[in-house]
Amino acid sequence: FSFSVLSGATSRSNLSLKITGANRLLLIACFQNVDDVDFTGYANGKRWKLVSIIEDQNPGITAGYIIAPPEGDVSIEVEARNLGLSTSTVRVFVVALADCDQTSGIRGDAVATGTSTTPSLSITSAVSDLVIDFLSHANATASLGAGQTLILSAETPDARSSQEDGASPSVTMSWLLGSSVAWKLGAFSVQPQAVYYLEDADSVATYGRRAE
Repeated sequence: FSFSVLSGATSRSNLSLKITGANRLLLIACFQNVDDVDFTGYANGKRWKLVSIIEDQNPGITAGYIIAPPEGDVSIEVEARNLGLSTSTVRVFVVALADCDQTSGIRGDAVATGTSTTPSLSITSAVSDLVIDFLSHANATASLGAGQTLILSAETPDARSSQEDGASPSVTMSWLLGSSVAWKLGAFSVQPQAVYYLEDADSVATYGRRAE
């Protein structure tokens, strides 16, 4: 996989991201630290497919994905319909990935919620997948779980994201918070591009990207 990241704090915004590479997938997550937020999201006019949605929660996450977004400059339009929001109450996080499966894109998604120092969830995955999680929490420090690599760490609102290689049959994503606070944790297991083989008596040719 290869990916690029865009992050911004906003209540209503039009963000731009350049997407490159073959077999593309776009992940979009909105973190909130207020109640009663309803998000509408589009990428170049195409509505997000929303999954792992937690509504009317503080803190909360709304996340979605688009399979095969257009290559080049993409406009990410986000509107939080609670017009009383300030620019410090919503953070938009976009991950553009290449070398992804173009049929379903996502093998699994999961969401968990609680009040503690140890946010965690288990998500269905497989070897060669890439698991990406999104953590929204009340004010506290946050440390990564074992095996995870940090992608995003931002304040106002507290928004975190990390990645970990997939494993079969599942992967656990976890964090350690500095104090016991309310949190929401969501994750996707992204499938790699399919691999096809053409074999004859003399040679084997590989099409697509072989899973490592």
